[in-house]
Amino acid sequence: TKNIHGNTVDKVKEQLLDCDYFLIDDIQNLQHNSSQEVFFTVYNKLIEKGSQIIITSDIHPKELSNLQSRLISRFTSGLAINISKPGFETSKAILKKKLDGREDLVTDEVLDYLAMSYSSDVRDLEGKLNRLIFQSTLFNPDVIDLKFATEHLGKEPIVEQKNELTMKTIKRSVSQFYGLSISDLEGKSRLKAIMNARHICVYLSRELLHLPYMTIGKELGKRDHKTIQSSYNRAKDLMQKDQAFEIAVHKIKEKLL
Repeated sequence: TKNIHGNTVDKVKEQLLDCDYFLIDDIQNLQHNSSQEVFFTVYNKLIEKGSQIIITSDIHPKELSNLQSRLISRFTSGLAINISKPGFETSKAILKKKLDGREDLVTDEVLDYLAMSYSSDVRDLEGKLNRLIFQSTLFNPDVIDLKFATEHLGKEPIVEQKNELTMKTIKRSVSQFYGLSISDLEGKSRLKAIMNARHICVYLSRELLHLPYMTIGKELGKRDHKTIQSSYNRAKDLMQKDQAFEIAVHKIKEKLL
């Protein structure tokens, strides 16, 4: 800090400006005005030269009250994306990448179990896999199967017991599987992943709870019964034609029952 107006800062600026891509993590920790002044200068010059800037924060740019308003206005002029927790397929891909050639050590059933139970936190997800691998060096099983995993991690149910099954639990399980929020399911987006998740909500609500279309529609963004009926028919059609969709339905259903 003592060199904030000296050559040290100028050298740092020079290094930062000599890039095509600029990534800064946890921008909410940029507390001091002097640091913000330096960053403001660097930011503007990078924009002028056409560099790609990527900034991460644990809150929305408009909630960064500790930053100068001129910085926040520049952040909000860019593309703001909410990165939610990974869905089932992404979590499983992370686990496979972590194994890196040692896939035979763990059964696919265990990867499914970890991806469904611990996907809310990637560090926790990786930590649970590391824990199982460490335990396997102590107990030397032929393979890390589901019995071994549940014995050493303990079962942590992700939804209520089946006698408490409601549409709320169905929506929660579906959103967790796809890495979405409840508001995504209830909203108007027509992205394929969200539409498929919505179809599964409708399908399982009919198959498991036998709810009328009108009730499902009310709980799923106040949609009319014709829309819900069409969604249910679409789900049944996809069950026959789309293997990935069918697998998703079965995996979510297994966790609910």
